Amino acid sequence: MLLLGTGSSGKSTLFKSLKIITQDQNVMTEQTESRHVIRQNCVAGILTLLKKSQELYDANPEANAKCLVDMEDRIVEAIQLVVNYGSESFSDALDYDEVEQLGQSIFMLWNLEATQETFARRGNTYSFPDNMDYFFRRVREIMTKEYNPTTEDSLKCRVRTTGMIEYKYDIKDVVFILYDVGGQRNERKKWIHHFADVAAVLFVCALNHYHAVLFEDEKKNALHEAIELFTEICNLKWFRKSEMILFLNKDDLFKEKIRAGVSLRECFSVEKGWNKEEWDGEFDYQPLPDDVEDSQRFNECHSEAIKFIQSVFMAVSNNQHRVIFCHITCATDQETVQKVFWDVQNIVIRSNLRRGGLMV
Repeated sequence: MLLLGTGSSGKSTLFKSLKIITQDQNVMTEQTESRHVIRQNCVAGILTLLKKSQELYDANPEANAKCLVDMEDRIVEAIQLVVNYGSESFSDALDYDEVEQLGQSIFMLWNLEATQETFARRGNTYSFPDNMDYFFRRVREIMTKEYNPTTEDSLKCRVRTTGMIEYKYDIKDVVFILYDVGGQRNERKKWIHHFADVAAVLFVCALNHYHAVLFEDEKKNALHEAIELFTEICNLKWFRKSEMILFLNKDDLFKEKIRAGVSLRECFSVEKGWNKEEWDGEFDYQPLPDDVEDSQRFNECHSEAIKFIQSVFMAVSNNQHRVIFCHITCATDQETVQKVFWDVQNIVIRSNLRRGGLMV
């Protein structure tokens, strides 16, 4: 099985979830080692927000006046401390008195009104890793000597995949090999020719990317990129005999976007560079005063949004007889991932039986 998708779609998180479910012996070691990456991400993340706050203000001082950080002495001191740790790996011996102060500084900078305003403008404005607000809220604990990442921390931790990672596991005496490859544009040329006629292609797309831009190109909508890549993968001669399984991932973050009133027209409209069927906005969510009616309306809007995105992906194959299996996932939810991978394994086993002439 080949795990594909654009950058930050959640491929590696699904990969890690599977290792936890199958009780891989390296999981605990990897979970502990993710502490270094989480700390690095906290430093890099707050520096990115500070940089973007200035860029947004410079681009439009009137519209983004609230993004400008007031450079009073305590803030300058906090920023300087963070900058000092900009290239720190956190894997060597540390001065934990200073590292704890770093945690306090990042927490203070994160809670500035200007930082919150800048963070709120991410999405179609600039690229920023998912789940960083989760880590910023806990950064004081993260920077202590006693901190050990939880399973949830490890799953939400962003690590950019380069090259290829292979994972072999067996369930009920059936051996599966899953390959995780890098999702950024410059990684993709390494994918294809090695995997002709692989049993199944698992393509991961982040639903919340309808309101996000690419890490490599902040002028390009991330979901547009995912649809273009899936179109390419779906129609490649190398994968004609492969099962095509689509994971519409990060449903939890997708729901947050919908609840915040971010319309699918941010992606699926002519104004946003979309030249196929547009989202008409009929099911854009607006809160209702009655809790029961509001819940029903939200579920309806979420369901219709999922159907629309799913229909866009289902329409890309040039082979009208091709079946594309689709799953709605949240890679950090172990129960969902376990159910989905059981379905995937059944699909792959049935496919192999058909290829061997043992099943019609």
